[in-house]
Amino acid sequence: MIIDKNGNKHVEIGDKYGKLTVIEKSNNDYITSFGYHIPKYICKCECGNYTEILEYSLTNNRTKSCGHCSNIHIGDKFGKLTVLEKDKNDCILPSGRHIPKYICKCECGNIISVLKYTLLRNQKLSCGNCNSIHIGDKFGKLTVISKASDYINPNSGNCIKRWLCKCECGNTTIVRDNDLKRGITKSCGCLIIEQLKKRNSTHLLSNTLLYREYSSMIQRCYNPNNIRYPEYGQRGIQVCREWYNSDYKKGFDPECINIFYNWAINNGYKEGLTIDRINVNGNYEPSNCRWIPKEYQAHNRRNSIKINLNGEIYDIGQISSILGIDYMFLYHRLKKNNYNLSSLFTYITDQYGNTRPYILDKYNNPIPINIIYFIDEYGFPISQDKINESNI
Repeated sequence: MIIDKNGNKHVEIGDKYGKLTVIEKSNNDYITSFGYHIPKYICKCECGNYTEILEYSLTNNRTKSCGHCSNIHIGDKFGKLTVLEKDKNDCILPSGRHIPKYICKCECGNIISVLKYTLLRNQKLSCGNCNSIHIGDKFGKLTVISKASDYINPNSGNCIKRWLCKCECGNTTIVRDNDLKRGITKSCGCLIIEQLKKRNSTHLLSNTLLYREYSSMIQRCYNPNNIRYPEYGQRGIQVCREWYNSDYKKGFDPECINIFYNWAINNGYKEGLTIDRINVNGNYEPSNCRWIPKEYQAHNRRNSIKINLNGEIYDIGQISSILGIDYMFLYHRLKKNNYNLSSLFTYITDQYGNTRPYILDKYNNPIPINIIYFIDEYGFPISQDKINESNI
């Protein structure tokens, strides 16, 4: 195609437009009523036919074939229909126009007459009866029992077939013909209820603080985006198979959650407690886990400084509770003395001859300390002062 300086398009020999290939320029131009000459070109169609086409019809893509290659031939197949012969009785419109019809055979064996344009446009691909519903047919959970009364659309007056069906659950229901064929209706309604129940199936931890505890445990062990993953999952800390099923693709496995719930309830869980691993390098499993107050969990970290007191190993936070003195003061004093607990004490004898241990503050003033302590229900030491305060 050539475009001149005025922007007009001109055809060249060999140009291809749709199914047409330009062979040569025709000697017979088309002359308008005003005497204008419009060039015509001889083109060859892919079907083998030759035809003369106006130049502007080619350049504007108005004509793309000879107009005869879309004819229907005996043996052509359209969907389930195979063309047998041309019907002698054309369809005659009120305007007098004749529309050809063809006799076709469907795969189901039925023979019907079909309009030409409905075949070419793929509007008719079967006889329409090979997909018909019969008594005994099964669609999902529904089995067709008998034909029901037709539904008549009050607006259009169209008549829609309906069928009486029996569901596997025992209920009967009336379903439209197309809804069965297209798979829109597969049950009396019980199927969608089952799906909703399965989708919304809950477990024993739904909407509880214990579920948050469970979810946090999984996240810090298996979610690389979790802020605490480097301290847990990256170190190889895992959750036992009994509590977590990594193969379960839709969230958490309800069976594992229920097992975790039963273990928690039977092992002292109550609101305000958090799960703690006895061995900080071990996995989350029943034999290595317990429930403790959140503030106590800091005592069981890998980086906690441990000190021997009366043959028991405690960290600075626990000793601070035992002695009844400020945590930060105790921490800096121990750090200064290379974490030697005995170097903290100064023994002073009072006027009655009683000798008590003291710790000197930064001004060298003696601070009386409490060396009597008890073990609480979680196995952590508490001072006698706290016992007395709780009894007030």
